[in-house]
Amino acid sequence: MGKTKKSPTWRMAPACIYNLGFPAARELRFGHEERLWRQMGDRMRQTALQIPVFLVNPAQMDVLYPPRRKKCLDTDRAKNILQHYDREDDNLSIDRLEKDAEGDWQTYEVFVAVGLYVPCHSENWPDTAEEVLERAESDSMDPQVDYAGMPFPHIYLCPERILEGAETLWIEPQLYLEAVYYHELAHALMDSNPKLNCRPEDPYLTLWGRTIEESSANWITCTRFQEPDVYLVQKIIASQPLEYQGYLALGKPPLYSLPAKFDSSPAEFRREMRREFRRVLQAESARAMLISKGPSIEGPPDYASWEAVQKIIYTLLNPLLLSRYFGTVLNPRYSEIILTRLMIPYVQGMQLERGLGSPVPGRTAWGRIFQWMEYKKKGAPRDPRYVIYWEELALFLLAASVKTSL
Repeated sequence: MGKTKKSPTWRMAPACIYNLGFPAARELRFGHEERLWRQMGDRMRQTALQIPVFLVNPAQMDVLYPPRRKKCLDTDRAKNILQHYDREDDNLSIDRLEKDAEGDWQTYEVFVAVGLYVPCHSENWPDTAEEVLERAESDSMDPQVDYAGMPFPHIYLCPERILEGAETLWIEPQLYLEAVYYHELAHALMDSNPKLNCRPEDPYLTLWGRTIEESSANWITCTRFQEPDVYLVQKIIASQPLEYQGYLALGKPPLYSLPAKFDSSPAEFRREMRREFRRVLQAESARAMLISKGPSIEGPPDYASWEAVQKIIYTLLNPLLLSRYFGTVLNPRYSEIILTRLMIPYVQGMQLERGLGSPVPGRTAWGRIFQWMEYKKKGAPRDPRYVIYWEELALFLLAASVKTSL
């Protein structure tokens, strides 16, 4: 399977495919399938046309897969800890879960190390590239491939593990391939700050960051498929670690507006924030029209579900018009600023949803993915008003995963 030429037609997606040493790569039809292209949506198509794909054997994938990603939770131990999630338990935290429920990553290797998105080269990239080429089966490698000099980002797929995983789960290999490729493209779509991946501040190094990133990637992947194929994709996800399985819960709790300041907070305020976030996340999506701390207390931003935003818009439309044109005084709690803050995440989510051509409605889920991208774009600040929310959201997703895991 040699290099393809760029073309505006679906027949040339992705832009470049290289076989770096897997002899059975031709067993999978890749890069020339109308369905693969049609299901992407405009933004994913643009990404696919920019990132080369390398087909590698398992030995090569093991060299490329970063050790920092070879982590997972033990499902049984995590279930025992997360069964207390719905209670008022201040001892339940993401740190405790990461410490007490560490699992064996090799258990999931065949279902996880099948694809890899690499945004930038590491310091030892020349040595890694050389080792990858050394582990290639020369008879299968595409000739005249300047692999070491190929610009980043890259996507890697391991056809042998795709075939093995598909056989284990009784799923058609072509569908498995599409799901893996979409998942890696989803990581690329969410990569709003490529340099962050090479720094200690990378949120993926934390359990909460890994949970949100992988659950979001699986949400995007699932929205590429329709019935009945989507159920088979969910079967694939069920074979992955617990951190990957919170995708269905992304759209359940209401959104919040990202904070604008990075001021430090005392320990008691952190605890109060954690309790507040957890109460909001555990509530029904339309539980309250608006939840906000008093004006004298600096606290978490305002929360609202999409249903609440719609209700606010409906109830405030006439007063806002009266205020604008006739000078009517509004209740300051329902100012245009607050309304705008509540609406922005949902509007951003709707724009992302349209760009990916998703047939799956989910303003909250798409809005949350957009917020995750914005958080990384800002450099993933560790201010408590950011981090505590992401930690609590990850706990919510993990608790939901335990309830829905097969």
